[in-house]
Amino acid sequence: MHLKNLSVIARHDKVELAPAYDYLNTTVAFLALGKRLETLEEVALPLRGKKRRLSGKDWIGYYADERLRIPPKVVERVRKELLTSVPAWRRRIADSFLPTDQQTHYLSLIGKRLDSLGWP
Repeated sequence: MHLKNLSVIARHDKVELAPAYDYLNTTVAFLALGKRLETLEEVALPLRGKKRRLSGKDWIGYYADERLRIPPKVVERVRKELLTSVPAWRRRIADSFLPTDQQTHYLSLIGKRLDSLGWP
């Protein structure tokens, strides 16, 4: 794991940081290779000493609340924005170049991650 992934792009005669770089869902790739979800790390850097089986208590209670001190109103706003965007994610995955089995893995993973946060 390294923390220096930066990329620049040129748009309209201006060079700027790319909005995303090295953006690949490796979990879906590993699942397509036959790995089991419960054996894969969810994050590269540990959160509360864990790299998998992270829950809403880890992400929201510990990281957002205790460590970053993000106000509950902000967390709720982000939660609503994420949940509102799920249908668009599902449509993009369905329209993507991914093989059907990987689309299935991706859609399932979204549901599992939302469930782990306690966000239906």
